[in-house]
Amino acid sequence: ISDPWATGGGNASASGRVTPEASIVDGLFARSGKASGVPEQRTVPWVVTEAEKAKYDAIFQQLEPEGGRAPGAKVAPVLRRSAIPNEALKHIWNLCDVGGRGSLDADWFAVAMHLTVQKKRGVDVPQSLPLELIPPSARTQ
Repeated sequence: ISDPWATGGGNASASGRVTPEASIVDGLFARSGKASGVPEQRTVPWVVTEAEKAKYDAIFQQLEPEGGRAPGAKVAPVLRRSAIPNEALKHIWNLCDVGGRGSLDADWFAVAMHLTVQKKRGVDVPQSLPLELIPPSARTQ
């Protein structure tokens, strides 16, 4: 599995196709705002809102996922459009590429996008993911 963060930017996928509409992605990274407080334990809601998830799902589908997953070579150019440091993007990737498969499903892509948008707004990326950042589909009972 190649490291999608090892080389420079661009917005073309490994197949040479252009990644999702730059205007959609850039619009997400341009917004400003503050992070919310820590939710209560046990029934911790996912911080990715339904509206955010819908936007991120639309971008994810433009990546033409195979088997429900998008490889790092397609995800990296989208996240790079945020213009946050590559080191932060690599950390976000490592948090979201659970199992080291080199690809993300739609829920983990949403977490990666959420963390990237938050970092763009000046919120530090956590060292490890708190429960509210783990997609409900990935939580164990």
